[in-house]
Amino acid sequence: MNARRGMFRLWVIFSVLFAIGVGTASYNRILNEFKSTVTGIPVDCGKALGAEGIDYAVIGDSCWYPMEKFRHFYPEYQSLSDRVLTEKPWAKAGIPLEKHHHPWKMVFNTVVLAFGIPLVILALGFGLGWAFAGFREEKDAC
Repeated sequence: MNARRGMFRLWVIFSVLFAIGVGTASYNRILNEFKSTVTGIPVDCGKALGAEGIDYAVIGDSCWYPMEKFRHFYPEYQSLSDRVLTEKPWAKAGIPLEKHHHPWKMVFNTVVLAFGIPLVILALGFGLGWAFAGFREEKDAC
């Protein structure tokens, strides 16, 4: 029996299961992050203008407008740049700026977690195998 081959196969199985678990646990959080990116600018739903589902989408406690619809319904923001426009309504909606959505950063962090931990375990396993191999007695090559 080849213990090294068997341990590697176990590592592959557990790594795949770990990656699936991390992906499943992170799926909804990442999906919500992409939804808020796509939908754009938050407004308090009590002050929302237009029709729900057509002009804005309700996500959580806020109503989210695409940039062009937001500018149409809220002309007082017409003179602002897109960057400033994305910051002011966030503050009015009570969402801290550090909560700004970064969905691809979240995807990257999830991938690093899902594959980084198993790779570290693989490296430790090979290192330990190499170290313990040094304690074996050498066979005579007669």
